[in-house]
Amino acid sequence: MQERISDFQAQYGVESPEELLVERTNQTLSEAATTHDDLNPDTIREWQTTRRNLAFANAALSIADAERFVGEESRPNGSALAQ
Repeated sequence: MQERISDFQAQYGVESPEELLVERTNQTLSEAATTHDDLNPDTIREWQTTRRNLAFANAALSIADAERFVGEESRPNGSALAQ
């Protein structure tokens, strides 16, 4: 997911889909020539969805790491609890 986000950033020369929309709006308002004619709403939506999914994945990994750390800390002498 991070690689896909980096691809979007490299392709459009901005850090986020919001920045791209602002840039394009400013270009349109100033009647400047657009250099990226392939931009469409699906591209913006895909970029936003990929960023959201990456954030969820990172949060899930952080929670799993925290649970593992807390679980190890609560065991006497680091031994596994009998189940």
